[in-house]
Amino acid sequence: DFCINQRKAAKVKRKNIFTDIQAELHDQRKEWRRQKRSGVENVKLYAIRFLINLLVLALLGGALYLITFTAEQMIELQNQKNLSEIVELLVQYIPFVTITVLNAVLPIIFQKLVQFEDYRYEFGFKLTLARAILLRLASPIALIAILYKELIERPDDDSSSSGQCGNKQWISDSSRGRIMCWETYFGQQLYKLVLLDLIVETGIIFFMQVPRWYLNKKYGKTSKLVKLVGPQEFDLPQSVVDIIYTQSICWLGMFFSPLIPFMTFVKCVLFFWVKKLAVLKINVPQERPIKTSGSNSLFMLVLLLSFIIAAGLLGYMIGTIPPSQSCGPYRVYSNQTGAVMFNVVTNTVQNWPTEARDVFEFLGTVGFFIPVVILLVLLMYYYWLRGQGYKKTEELLQEQLKMEGRDKKYLLDRVNEVLTQNADLLS
Repeated sequence: DFCINQRKAAKVKRKNIFTDIQAELHDQRKEWRRQKRSGVENVKLYAIRFLINLLVLALLGGALYLITFTAEQMIELQNQKNLSEIVELLVQYIPFVTITVLNAVLPIIFQKLVQFEDYRYEFGFKLTLARAILLRLASPIALIAILYKELIERPDDDSSSSGQCGNKQWISDSSRGRIMCWETYFGQQLYKLVLLDLIVETGIIFFMQVPRWYLNKKYGKTSKLVKLVGPQEFDLPQSVVDIIYTQSICWLGMFFSPLIPFMTFVKCVLFFWVKKLAVLKINVPQERPIKTSGSNSLFMLVLLLSFIIAAGLLGYMIGTIPPSQSCGPYRVYSNQTGAVMFNVVTNTVQNWPTEARDVFEFLGTVGFFIPVVILLVLLMYYYWLRGQGYKKTEELLQEQLKMEGRDKKYLLDRVNEVLTQNADLLS
């Protein structure tokens, strides 16, 4: 590779080649074992996979139930006026501690369970990631769903069980735990989730991984227990999932709490330096090889999916839920029948000149939407074709390199043959 001109880059390239070969050998050994399985062994393996999938679904369902239960208890306990300030502070963080602990513990359980399913390593790796990503995306959605159920007052709600000002939990007194503006309360909960996730993730590195690294360094050769536990491996895919999760929370909360994007920026910067310290000084590479070439598309797909979910939830809230009547920047529209937050946009457009208003209204029609979708599909198809062309060109170039190698070998053999004949003639 003539692009490599430094010794360090050559070492990295050699390590990558070694990892790829090791991963291919590992997959080949699994493929040989799969081909040698008997019918009874296949039935037993499928039964194990079925039971493990049921267990995973049960764990995910239990996690979502626990999140909704703790969120309901938080709102219920906040309405009690006899709580001390410390107890009230702890109560406010119960759901977020639950979400953070589940996000830290359940992926480890998924990694252990997938070992019994005996998939190809690459497929098992992606399956574990998919389960962890499903948990990460479902947990904030469950929190938002229960907050919507407990706070938002719909026009068709029973007046006897509703609060005032569009908020079921609205109360007129000035008690400490009252919830006046549901938009602000939504933003507060998502901000707490970002803050607590930052504290816990940083604490795991400094209070768990650092002591583990120190014990392994000092007693790894003498203590059997420390040697059994071993050093902390750096989990690159899980770190990427953490970043996607942070970005999803930012998308969900940026409308209700403008401080969340700045908090996310600070969190990503701190994560970068903390993870860099962990990679260079504390963690060791994963013992089992990972081929990251096929994971990039999965991460991009998950990021796109999380964006679509966040945009859908925000669009639903902005376009269908009436704003708070007692506070918030949209309270001036709350006295109108059927008013929603999106009325700010429609009222602004109504004040535009006729030509600009017609253009804006055309952007929301089917006549504009369908051509745009067709154009995007054609653009995606074009890039897919170009990618296939690059792939085919790469295969042709690789074949050409092999043929050139054979030609060189043939020419060297001919040269050696001629030299040998000349040497015989001279002798």
